[in-house]
Amino acid sequence: MDVGCGAGGAAMIAHRYHARITGIDAASALIAVAQERIPSAKFQVGELEELPYPDASFDVVFSSNSLQYAAHPPAALNEFVRVLDNGGRIAIVIWGRPEDCEMDSAVFPAVRKLMPPPPAGTPQPLALSDPNVLNQLLHQVKLTVTASEFVDVPMEYANMEDAWRAQKSAGPIQGGIRAAGEDVVRKAVVEAMRPYTSPSGIIRMRNKFRVVIAARE
Repeated sequence: MDVGCGAGGAAMIAHRYHARITGIDAASALIAVAQERIPSAKFQVGELEELPYPDASFDVVFSSNSLQYAAHPPAALNEFVRVLDNGGRIAIVIWGRPEDCEMDSAVFPAVRKLMPPPPAGTPQPLALSDPNVLNQLLHQVKLTVTASEFVDVPMEYANMEDAWRAQKSAGPIQGGIRAAGEDVVRKAVVEAMRPYTSPSGIIRMRNKFRVVIAARE
């Protein structure tokens, strides 16, 4: 199961290895793209904290860049564990430390300034980027980390138009667009990316993601 599957990019890779795929995401437009890409898979709209599947339904639960945006990450993780079969594995891909992610140090702050403050008690999306925080959360839901590493994931675009088109669909950017309008957000993103633009117009931003594999204790 791909939780927070988006447009099905990761599911397409799993499909090449003959996995039986189920995907869930809150964005209906992305689910439609995922279903078109992999007609044989089962995709549906839903929330991470309330997975509409029976207990022990999946051998692998995969979450890439989605858990940190859940309204209540512990509740989402409990759901991941509930639908995981005995002997299965949970794989989580998450933004690395803020100091290792130029998207976080430049672009995201520029967009957050355009948005109203979140309700009191709302978790910060990058709070889980601290390895100790995520490890403690996994321990609370009785998962043991079996593998963990940081992976370089640079983001490179041929020009600013490509960069904006790629980033426009991201959850934080869409939140900014709903709050301030597309033109305002685009201007902020372009200005934030300008220091990372070479004389030839290529934009390259350095980032690290953390990959964690966990199993039931």
